Formats: sequence, C-alpha cells, structure tokens
Amino acid sequence: MRETATRSTWKNIPIDKPVRIEISMSFTEKQYLRLRMGLIPRQMEDKWFVFFEDGWLYFHRSWTGHEIYRANIKREGEGYAIREFLAERNTEKYSNDDPAVDIENFSFIIGRGLLGYDVSDIYLSRNIKSDEDHLRGWGDFGNLLYSGRGISLLPAIRSALFGVAVGDALGVPAEFKSRETMRRQPVTGMTGYGT
Repeated sequence: MRETATRSTWKNIPIDKPVRIEISMSFTEKQYLRLRMGLIPRQMEDKWFVFFEDGWLYFHRSWTGHEIYRANIKREGEGYAIREFLAERNTEKYSNDDPAVDIENFSFIIGRGLLGYDVSDIYLSRNIKSDEDHLRGWGDFGNLLYSGRGISLLPAIRSALFGVAVGDALGVPAEFKSRETMRRQPVTGMTGYGT
C-alpha cells in the first residue's frame, strides 16, 4: 500500500509570486482518494513531492522543495473538480512564464504522477509537430518522468528482447556474406546454422 504524503514528509517552501491559471479537471471518488495520497519521491528521478492538506494539493520540486503549483479540489455533484490552480512566477524558483506549459505540466503530474495513468502518448502527440519540438518534447517529458510508477515496463522490455532475438535469428544466415553470394543463394525463410 502506498504511503500518504504529508507536509512533514519532505522539504517544502511555499510559492512566492502566485498567478492563477484556469483549468477544468473532474475526478471520481476513487480518483479523488488517490489524489489525496499525494506523491513521495522514492529515488533521484522522482521530480515531484505532492501532498494534500485542507482541500488543497501542494506540488513541490523534490530537489529544491520549492512549491511550483497549488490547487484546490472542490466537491461538485457526485465527484470532485479542480477549476484553477496557482503557479509560481518567481523566476529564481521556476523559469516558466507560459500558462500553456503550466497546464500541460500540471495535467501530466496529476495524470501520471498521482493517478498512475500512462499519459506519455497524449503528452507527446499534442506537443510534437517538428524535429525541434520532438527534441524539446522528449526533454520536457524526461524532466517530468516518475521512475515508471503506475506503468509496467515489462511488456516493453519483453518486446525489445524478443525483437533482438528474432532479428538475430533472421540475420544469422546472411551475416558476413557478400551481396553477390546473397543474390546467388537468397535467404527465403528461417535457416539453421550459419555464422
């Protein structure tokens, strides 16, 4: 069972220069309970410390303890919602000043870090439109990562290993042979032995 984060769990320094940013996020009761548990960094790659207190979620950079975001979760009908959040604008603590970037980052932390959803495809497909965006997008995505929490890497690891094994098996009969030899004796199926 996951440990619940509290203010005293990790270092935390409050926002200096908050700015309000509108957003519309709705949550079920089950999601709300997961949000309330927060996020405790477990290793160096975990970039965020998040805790819940008196209806508010507090988002701190784990290395510095600086609070970057703060959001009030309110009851709405059968569920819960976040309609706005605060973002730090003290450039010594946080260099971003683009609300669109804050919305992306905030949504990513909620989805991936707190709820455990694999939002990487959504994040990357919406943000990458050119080669430059591709590099920047992967860099941004890397900065937000959470050491695989909530996502099993086992299928990707298995796929990579099977790919290596199959590629090697298919390539063995052709290894170290000239093009001329391959034209005369093409490989048309699985062939035993070889190099």
